[in-house]
Order: sequence, then structure tokens, then C-alpha cells
Amino acid sequence: MKKTLGLVFIALMFVFCLGTVSGQKNVALVANTIDYNLNSNIISILQSRGMVITYFGKTDTNYKSYPYIIIIGGPNAPEHTGTLAFQILPSNETNNLKSIKGYEVFYEKRDQWISKQKVFVVAGSDRDYTRSAVQNNLVTLIDRIVEDTGSQAVSYKLINSSQLKQLIASGESLFIIDVRSPDEYKAGHIYGAVNITGIELGSVLSSIPRDKKIIVYCSTSQAAISNAQFLANKGFNNVYALTDPYLVYINS
Repeated sequence: MKKTLGLVFIALMFVFCLGTVSGQKNVALVANTIDYNLNSNIISILQSRGMVITYFGKTDTNYKSYPYIIIIGGPNAPEHTGTLAFQILPSNETNNLKSIKGYEVFYEKRDQWISKQKVFVVAGSDRDYTRSAVQNNLVTLIDRIVEDTGSQAVSYKLINSSQLKQLIASGESLFIIDVRSPDEYKAGHIYGAVNITGIELGSVLSSIPRDKKIIVYCSTSQAAISNAQFLANKGFNNVYALTDPYLVYINS
């Protein structure tokens, strides 16, 4: 009896350990001291999803070898976080964070220091909005890491307001998706855009053409990027995310 129980215990421990190891994701969290303390609950939340989190402070750069890196804070953040965010973010996102009050960004970059690496920058125009950006994008962040199989997903492309206006003026046939709410769409939208909210997007994939450039825009760039990446992950090869919010587009 004791022998049988011993074998069962060993088997259960083997299964438990196998499941834990296979599901673990090693994640580096990079943030200055204040942003780290304001978002300290992120560690327990990520750990609850099977991630192993290592926090990196002011000068340690060993995070560069991690397969997943989360950077909290934008180019104005103190300590080394600001410099790091400035290096990774596109210039338009950096400018928006510096010049637009209330602006938030969730940006993903691949292969920054090693192959198949994913680096995420979550930031706002100030500390309060950085905290808001973390809260608003936590589900997406978890999904991007937990559901990552290691295979190279098709990537979306970035386009700014002036580039999109030039593209529209060229007469090229585009499929423009407005992922904002119906009320926002009715109040004003890019000419020719189709209103498909982010929640609806997954259920109408068959109606989205695969032979045109697809432009995704929203009231925030991170929502446009998130939905553009979703389409790219579903096999759409020519997807663009408008990096400027809709209000920036119509006023530029």
C-alpha cells in the first residue's frame, strides 16, 4: 500500500512539475522605482498566469537575454527606463507621449536583442497615465505572452497620419477599419472606413479582404496596434496600424 501511494505521489509530482515547467514564461520587468511601486500588483498577476518575473532596477542590463521584456514608462521616465523606451519606441510614439496629455501607448517590438524576443513598452504621458496604460493593456499583455508558441507571427506595419493621407490620395484601394464604438464612428470617421469594433473583429474575418492593404485606426494608437496584430496573427499579410489617434489624424 505504501509503495503504491509512493508511486502515485511521484507520478503526481512529475505531472505537476512537467506542467509547471512547460507553461512557464521567463519575463523581465524593467521600470524605475516609482513606476514599479505604482504597478507592483502586476507581478502577482503575471505570476498567477505561470510567468516567472524578474525585476530589473537602475543599471542592470541582464534583461536583454530574456525572451519577454516588459518596460513600464516612456521616454520621460527617470533612471534608465526613459532612455530604454526612447530607443525602442517609434519617433511618433515618443513625440505623442511628450506632447499629448493623456496619451497612452502599448507597443510591441520583436527581436530587439535576441531572436524571437518580444519587448513590450507600456507608457503614458505622465505617471498616472502610465499606470492607466498598464491597467488598460494588462489582458492584452498576458495574452501576447501566454499564447506565444514561439512561432514567428506575421507582423503588422505602422503608418502615420501624413503617410495614410498620401496613400488615400494615391487612389489605391484600401480597406480601412475603424475599431471605435458606433457612436464615435457616427460622430466622424475617415472617409470610406468600415466600423468594426475590436470585440466584433474576430467574428467577421471572412468579410475582410485579403487582397488589399488593411488600415486599422482607433482613438488611441495602442488599440489600433492591438487589433492590427490580431489580424496579422490570423494570417492577414498587409495590415497597417495608424500610429496617430483619430483626433490627431483629422487635425493634422
